[in-house]
Amino acid sequence: MELINLRRTTTGNRSRMITDLCGGTFTPKEAYKIGGIGIGGLRYESGLEGLSHLPENAIIRANTEVFRNGLGIYLRHDKENFLLLIPTQRIVNILLHKPLDIVKDTGKFSWFRSLIDRGMSYNYAKMLLLEDEITEVHSPQLKIVSDRLDEINFVIKKRNPLKVHEFFQKSPFSEKYTLDYQEYKMQ
Repeated sequence: MELINLRRTTTGNRSRMITDLCGGTFTPKEAYKIGGIGIGGLRYESGLEGLSHLPENAIIRANTEVFRNGLGIYLRHDKENFLLLIPTQRIVNILLHKPLDIVKDTGKFSWFRSLIDRGMSYNYAKMLLLEDEITEVHSPQLKIVSDRLDEINFVIKKRNPLKVHEFFQKSPFSEKYTLDYQEYKMQ
């Protein structure tokens, strides 16, 4: 794994490092054939020592990019940009995890229940939960585990986190991908 500060690295050096560590990028035609090469909507939480100089409450947005023999994660902060390169052989597991949400049945009319009953996805219907209906709500998380058992943790900020699931399920990392996703239980 290598963390590159994009503000201090030239485009030529970055391309060389991507080729050396991760086999290079896909052509647009190849990217179309494999169903896309990246997904966004992630927020970095923890796991990288190279980002320890940033403020503790810093919001670091992340996008992934699949390379020929590895995974790249672009990390953006207000003043700095990084690229984390992870060769395929270094990835042990990619886990999408979401604990069970607990929703309280108040006995009154609920937009949430109404939309669920009409077949709307939980990920969209939960946006209409009222405060008195929310008991526990957990954000979905993406965890990448390396061969040295380093864990890089992200929170998924997409409205439909299952799009991240679909991406990794179809990606070259599908054998290393695990889903542990629970939606909700009425109380």
